[in-house]
Amino acid sequence: MSTDAAVTLSGVSKTFPSGTVALAPVDLAIAPGRFVSLVGPSGCGKSTLLRLIADLIVPSSGTIARAWTSGPSGIGFVFQDPTLMPWATVADNVGLPLRIGGTTGDVNAALARMGLADFAKAYPRELSGGMRMRASIARAIVAAPAMLLMDEPFAALDEFTRFGLNDDLLALWNAHRWTVVFVTHSIREAVFLSERVIVMSPRPGRIVGDVAIQFDQPRTAALRNSHAFVDACARVSGLLGEGLAA
Repeated sequence: MSTDAAVTLSGVSKTFPSGTVALAPVDLAIAPGRFVSLVGPSGCGKSTLLRLIADLIVPSSGTIARAWTSGPSGIGFVFQDPTLMPWATVADNVGLPLRIGGTTGDVNAALARMGLADFAKAYPRELSGGMRMRASIARAIVAAPAMLLMDEPFAALDEFTRFGLNDDLLALWNAHRWTVVFVTHSIREAVFLSERVIVMSPRPGRIVGDVAIQFDQPRTAALRNSHAFVDACARVSGLLGEGLAA
């Protein structure tokens, strides 16, 4: 077990009460301040792994060591659906973790970081899909969490909006260096965002690849059209194909 990791999973598996074996034993250590993506086919346990890290569910076997105190201020979680309260303003939605956890944070600063400074008094119904996701991310970072966990947050967005949010997320990460674990079905998104891509097999999920992504920061839109980027995507795709075949 790594002693300097933000989170370390040792022999962690998960079987649900229905009998579904979601995860085979997984060993994974993530260093502080790193951006790591999880890719794999639907149902391979990516979201289960994220929820285990977040302490939202408990493992069936194995241990999870976290470098932060479990609780509302330890993590920020961004779901695929923004899950905003429709009756509350954007500012009230973003401030929810502070009220629940009794922690301090600057709602206005979080809104400004996500380009929503002028929408504090708006309601979710008045926002586009991309803006609602920006509000969800602002809510996740308002309490300055030790780790940011993101479960396919941009999957439902159009490509233009998705690319813009990718760029903004990377800019935020470069500024604050949160530890990020990002689940996506998009190999291109994973390679563009990450320093490390973890490739998972079909259920029961297990790690079949661990690819270091060594492009310089900051990353620009031009990277997506480079030969090096295409090659990195091909490496991840090849490992994914091997996992599916196995």
